Amino acid sequence: MVAVILFATVSIQSAIHAAFPVGTIATPVTRGDLTIVRVDVVTDGGRMKRDLLLQRFPFGWQMIKFGSPKLLPCELKARGAGDSAVAFFSNSIGLGNDTSEYCSAPPQDEGPESDVIAVRSLMERKEMTPAVRVVGNYAVGSWYGWGGGETVFAKKQGEWKRAGGGGGAFSAQDLTSLYGVPPAIAAKLASPDDRSQPTTRFKSLSAT
Repeated sequence: MVAVILFATVSIQSAIHAAFPVGTIATPVTRGDLTIVRVDVVTDGGRMKRDLLLQRFPFGWQMIKFGSPKLLPCELKARGAGDSAVAFFSNSIGLGNDTSEYCSAPPQDEGPESDVIAVRSLMERKEMTPAVRVVGNYAVGSWYGWGGGETVFAKKQGEWKRAGGGGGAFSAQDLTSLYGVPPAIAAKLASPDDRSQPTTRFKSLSAT
């Protein structure tokens, strides 16, 4: 049975306003299901310009991640962008240069698409959600922005429910001891590295 998600579609503006009480945002640059918006963000390291990536899902738009300060072609490809879309964004707003250090494994969703979408729809809207990993009846969603961490979900009677979460990345042992995730599944769900965790945490944002 496939679960049908019924709720109002989230617009680009409302997706951003869920995190920041900004009056206006810069004109979004959109191609297919991806949008980039250039913003001013104030982090614990000061004010800087960054490109914000959003992606459209059946429930609407969701914030995926910030560039550093620009997004990389490999990050767009990890979200399903083809070469023509990457060229479009490069010409329209500009992209950074791929680096082997980061692009060897950019954060991306793992698991059945319908489950990934259902879990993403339950993530906290005020944070970035760079990746969701689903294995069997368990899932972990990475988030960052006003903090950084992971949220754990369990599927019961065909419905995904939030089981808990916290700052930082969960180890396999954490997932098993705290949330009862079977060890074999926990080993696959545990964050492979800290790429989805923030190097800086923002304090406020305004459009440019």
